[in-house]
Amino acid sequence: MCEPVTIAAIGVAAVGTAVSVTQQIRQANYQSRTAQMNAQFAEISAGGALQRGEAKEVQSRLQGGAVMGRQQSSYGASGVVVGEGSSADILADTRLMSEYDAQMIRNNAQREAYGHRVSAAGYQAHATEYEDSGKFGAAATLIGGASDMFRMGYRSYREYKRGPTDISP
Repeated sequence: MCEPVTIAAIGVAAVGTAVSVTQQIRQANYQSRTAQMNAQFAEISAGGALQRGEAKEVQSRLQGGAVMGRQQSSYGASGVVVGEGSSADILADTRLMSEYDAQMIRNNAQREAYGHRVSAAGYQAHATEYEDSGKFGAAATLIGGASDMFRMGYRSYREYKRGPTDISP
């Protein structure tokens, strides 16, 4: 049958293969968990971008209202009729520009959030890829290890069938 050395070699190969498979799966799981955490952080960042944008939008609208208030009080103090003629045009322009600024702030916040969400989707895709590659890598290692063990056993069997070799001169 098989020599004890061959049996030991096959056993060592089996243990080595098992350790390698386990390590590949652990590494893939670690990388997958890291990518999933990064995806969560990106989603949190997206929410933060929207919240900051909302706060800046409100602030911009308040500042626009303050500018309009100063314009109206300046017109009133100068004796200009507020809301008629050129003062009405200037107030309308101020209102328009204030709204434009607020909408630009909202749009920028939404773009930033979208960028974070795209990153989150990318991280999630990486997590899935890491899981799959770990499984396939482990399967390939297992098949390779089994093949090596079979080869060792087959060589030993062939030598056993040939019988002892006389190497005398």
